Amino acid sequence: MRLRKNLVGPATLPQGTYDVNSLHRGLEILRSFRFGENMLSLNELSLRLGVSRITTQRLVDTLVTHKFLRKAGDSDWYQPDVSCLVVGHALLTSSAIVRIARPIMQELASRFKVNIVLGLHERLAMLCLEHCTSQQTVRFPVTIGSSLPLTATALGRAWLWAQRGSVQGDLIQRIKSECGEDGARTIPGLYRAFHEMEEKGYCTSSGEWMRDISAVGTAVILNDGTTYALSCKILGLGSRKEMLGDEIGPALLETAAQIKDAAGRFVLRKR
Repeated sequence: MRLRKNLVGPATLPQGTYDVNSLHRGLEILRSFRFGENMLSLNELSLRLGVSRITTQRLVDTLVTHKFLRKAGDSDWYQPDVSCLVVGHALLTSSAIVRIARPIMQELASRFKVNIVLGLHERLAMLCLEHCTSQQTVRFPVTIGSSLPLTATALGRAWLWAQRGSVQGDLIQRIKSECGEDGARTIPGLYRAFHEMEEKGYCTSSGEWMRDISAVGTAVILNDGTTYALSCKILGLGSRKEMLGDEIGPALLETAAQIKDAAGRFVLRKR
């Protein structure tokens, strides 16, 4: 699923806050560079921002000056520069949930030889915060920083299930309106996933996001209400797929509970 103008939809500002237009546009340029789109042309950036090429060039030049972007050769194509790495590294090294979840996720990945992802909602997508696998596992094209569809993945569906009805309705409507037919096709699977979540505590998906990939997902709701999601992914839609519901799903619920408990103990220690 891909939005032509903006992959993840427009930002919504909290009530009572003010938007600095040039800063907002500069941040939107940086948001455009995502996993699989690490190099973009000036024309494409201009299209996504909905502003003129001249205005986009000025914004890009500022980001280049401060080393958030760099020019790819002599063309009008750009890619992220070292300052983006500095910010991203600061986030990951300061994230308590990533430090807490990593060893717990790794144990599950090694036990079942699966890929497991910890994700957080970001606009109309899920952002991968941590990814664990085992040496015997086929690696998927997902890494830290990858953006996964909200309604077409077990990861996103599990997170969305855990939200208030008003949040669910708003995001589903935005998916339908901004993602067109691609978004609408994911909605029946989303509602099936909600039914699974109510019944089992986890949901499954098969080949809806990527061909030949099956997944199981569940929500991780911390004591302060912050919601993450976990998803195990396996290659194949055949016999191994049965493991998702019979073995991996229940184990994923245990992993989510362990992460929640560990996060709660961490908060108590900080106090």
